[in-house]
Amino acid sequence: MPYFQDEYGYWEELGTITPNTQDWLKYPYSTELNQTLFRFTFVGDISKVESFCWVRLVVRSQGEPIVLPAQRYYCKSRPFGLDSLTIPKYLILKSPRWIQEVEIRKSVSRGLWRYGITNDMNYQIKAEVTGT
Repeated sequence: MPYFQDEYGYWEELGTITPNTQDWLKYPYSTELNQTLFRFTFVGDISKVESFCWVRLVVRSQGEPIVLPAQRYYCKSRPFGLDSLTIPKYLILKSPRWIQEVEIRKSVSRGLWRYGITNDMNYQIKAEVTGT
């Protein structure tokens, strides 16, 4: 997994994917630490983007994965950070070690979908994480 440093700290790159409206897509890399901040950057021409995306965290310890609630985010020209994608404290008390996977899905607003306006541009979203 690639690492880099900028003015905000050390970051692990989870990968870059092109979201679609059919499936939840996982980033190529996962992380095992209890991370404090995820950062997402929209890559490509977002001036013609008419969609938003859902971001959710899937955590695994032993047994079945736990899917946490998704959050909606709109395309921005600047990277945005999500400190709300964290493992709940009651799960950390159960097991201190969790594997975290970030999933993303693109969605078009109901009004545009209903009228057949789906000329949304494809874009990519790069995910990075910094830990404690």
